[in-house]
Amino acid sequence: MHRVWQRNIMPLEDIYENTLQDAGYCYDKFDISGAGSNIHIHPVEYGFYDAVVWFTGPYFSNYLFDAEAQRALKQYLIDGGKVVLCGDRIAYNMSVVGEDSLGGEFLSGIMGCTYQEEMESAFTKPYIYLQAAPSVSIFGTPKTINPTFLDSLVVYRECPYLKDMSYVVTNTAPPTGYSAQPLLYVLNPDPQYDPADGAIYVERDEGGQCVFVNYDLCAFVNHVRTECDGSAPSGLPAFNPGYYYGRVELMKTILEELFGLPAIAGADVTVDRKPVFRWALGQNTPNPMTSSTSIRFEVARTSDVSIKIYNAMGQLVKTLENRRLDPGAYSVHWDGTNTAGQRVSSGVYFYKMASVQRHQENCACAIATAVRLWRLVADSNRLSWIHTGSLCP
Repeated sequence: MHRVWQRNIMPLEDIYENTLQDAGYCYDKFDISGAGSNIHIHPVEYGFYDAVVWFTGPYFSNYLFDAEAQRALKQYLIDGGKVVLCGDRIAYNMSVVGEDSLGGEFLSGIMGCTYQEEMESAFTKPYIYLQAAPSVSIFGTPKTINPTFLDSLVVYRECPYLKDMSYVVTNTAPPTGYSAQPLLYVLNPDPQYDPADGAIYVERDEGGQCVFVNYDLCAFVNHVRTECDGSAPSGLPAFNPGYYYGRVELMKTILEELFGLPAIAGADVTVDRKPVFRWALGQNTPNPMTSSTSIRFEVARTSDVSIKIYNAMGQLVKTLENRRLDPGAYSVHWDGTNTAGQRVSSGVYFYKMASVQRHQENCACAIATAVRLWRLVADSNRLSWIHTGSLCP
């Protein structure tokens, strides 16, 4: 289970590339505007490719579709192209924010969905359970999906990327020229938004195909099909045990079974990649805390690492970690006491991660630091928290 969760704390780009590689596909990569960038780099010619796979990322990344991209994707589908759209809150941005430049056709036609409402908070509903449709019709020919190629999947909405998500459902009356079918059902939606779908398969009359996945790939707990006992890293809620399919099987089902694009011969989806770690400091859980809390962090290179607690006046309260660590994912706990072992009062506290890499000449160079803030309260019913700061690579 530890290995399953480690894959989800990789940088987003690594998650996307590992998924496509392990599914057995070659690709060119284009970085579109978002996450603070205003650079637009679209493929010179969409028609050069057998398929276009567009990852918009978690909701805060906003690698979304500008008007130029929406028009290009529409024409690509009219010309018989195949498209995968994958990311959090795409439907929200198209429907509520009003970023649909095709007069609603991008949402209801290309994505094939109807936006319902924003999902409950990630703390209220941390897991979303998905079930693949028994079959879909591929231009009039039934194609069995479940259980031959895909079955159950699970999405996690909290660490390492807190995920705001939307409820959507397959559009039963899409615009002329489109047809839509559910590919993944949500098994545990809010009753007032039941039914809800997690992925939708769309066809254009001219032969184009599109699959809209309502979640970013980083949200799926598994990379490949794995038997899960339901346990999660310390401080995170457990989930229903069972066999769950992963990102790789989802992408292979879309590209190979629905789109008819065979993977590279001999591709092995069971490849066990060496985990890639980055400098990262996670939000503590639970937050607010009453008796104790856990802090997760990652170390990218062998370094001297410290995790320290400070009060609102900037005074050191306690050192939780101060030693040399190898690259990896770690967790420390704080029981709400100071260095003297005394329980601290309710209030706002910061925790800081600092890392120093020692060179052979025994000099020290600060290479990473991060600060986060939370509230410690005596009454668990008082739910207010803030976090601030980011890790500097």
